[in-house]
Amino acid sequence: MNASFMSGLGYLLSWDLAEWISESEIARNNTDGPEDIVLASWLNTAKKGRNRYHNFPGIYDYKGDTPDDYCFKHAFIPETIAVHLLKGNLEWARTLKYFNATKGLKPSNLHGQLISEF
Repeated sequence: MNASFMSGLGYLLSWDLAEWISESEIARNNTDGPEDIVLASWLNTAKKGRNRYHNFPGIYDYKGDTPDDYCFKHAFIPETIAVHLLKGNLEWARTLKYFNATKGLKPSNLHGQLISEF
């Protein structure tokens, strides 16, 4: 996939791309803007990193109680690889509850306080 930008939710680069970026005049002279869009512009301009792979919809923004869905924000799905924008305890507690990451563990006092907020 040759996307116009890299997903800022997470991406990996090969060592050869990292080395190229460290030495590139393209990268050195074009640094204004969001890092994911700027990185993609470097790669597109230099015709590098053309074998891009995305894991949509497995990596996405936390939806919470908001009604809006967009390409990077949707409800939890079992095929999840990573959830982005977990900024507070409630977001983490809801995410861990969905994925049952703490099922069977003895709850701490903090865990009990967060669960009662649901």
